[in-house]
Amino acid sequence: LPESVRLAVGAALRAKEPRTRMGAAAAAGALQCRHPGFSRCLLKALKDSEPDVRAEAARALAELSLPERAVVLALGRALKDTAPCVRQQAARALDILGSVAAPAVPYLVAVLKDPDPTVRFHAVEALEILAPRQPVMLPAVVLALSNRLIDPDVTVQTRALSAFSRLVPRAFPLNPNLRTAIENPDAEVRLAAIEAVAEMRHEGLQTHEVLRRALQDSSGSVRVAAAFALARRGEMGTEIVNTLVAALREPSARVQIAAIQALRSIGREAVSALKALEAKVGDLDKYKSQIAEFELKLGVIGTLEENRVYPVKMFDDLAMLVPSNEIWVVKIEQSGESLKIEGVGRDNIAAANFMKTIENFAPIKSVDLISSKKVEIGGVTLQQFIFACKMKKGF
Repeated sequence: LPESVRLAVGAALRAKEPRTRMGAAAAAGALQCRHPGFSRCLLKALKDSEPDVRAEAARALAELSLPERAVVLALGRALKDTAPCVRQQAARALDILGSVAAPAVPYLVAVLKDPDPTVRFHAVEALEILAPRQPVMLPAVVLALSNRLIDPDVTVQTRALSAFSRLVPRAFPLNPNLRTAIENPDAEVRLAAIEAVAEMRHEGLQTHEVLRRALQDSSGSVRVAAAFALARRGEMGTEIVNTLVAALREPSARVQIAAIQALRSIGREAVSALKALEAKVGDLDKYKSQIAEFELKLGVIGTLEENRVYPVKMFDDLAMLVPSNEIWVVKIEQSGESLKIEGVGRDNIAAANFMKTIENFAPIKSVDLISSKKVEIGGVTLQQFIFACKMKKGF
């Protein structure tokens, strides 16, 4: 960075006019000013009398990703700020900093009760990464997250379910709030709850009954998740297999794909399970048609997989390029050699970086930005984007 620019930004950070200081903080982050003097000025700006300046300072520290303990602790203290915009940016910054922000775990646990859903969302995301690095805090983190399993904000609730399932000890009892989430009227919450139960691999009658009831859920995604969870536990039977086969006829491509993936994972064991059941019952004719039908459907799936193996692999590879804490892909549509990707990013920088990543993806020839705008989802301000991609011939 030219010395003249660095000096100008540094001077602006100390200006009397709040708007000037706010603009300088934004510039420091955008220009990636990592000079030690800037970090000191930004830490001082976190205590500015104007909340907008404090918020912009926190945002800049996130963009600079400075792995300094003083920065982490200052952002942790900023989580107690009276202004919601400051707490939002401080929580987001700690989320972005990742593992180096481990000393801020106690602050993040405290703000899981914050009235602002954006603060709670980023706190949950950060704790999922940081809690394992602070084992002494893990029980407190698990307890605090369990209260967010019934968070009034759906975005926070589903994120908490995912984090909770990864952090809770395997021997941990089935949480009452988790059972409540399974009965939530929102299908996305129920799905997240069933996936959390599957991830935790709980044993016992309660878990079995919960998953069994979910086989009758009104949502195809929930039914498939429950069937697969039961199959992973070694339980195979007509109801589970039929649930997955029936899901292949669902109008939702998302449900169909989940069912195909589950059947691929189970494979011929599903047929063996039906044959074992047939032997126990003793009525071979009764189950012969079911076995034949399922073997035929598995054969059809196998043929489809062979014909589509490369497209599936391509989309799997594309999914691996999506940074989980930065970008959320909402829809991917393919038409011939054209590919449209719709999604939201943490901010404009995240969306731009993702676009560059896609441009370097082997099957992609070119990427054009169709639209990019800020949207608010569940109280969180994100950058919505649509990319139009041209694929190389032969892909």
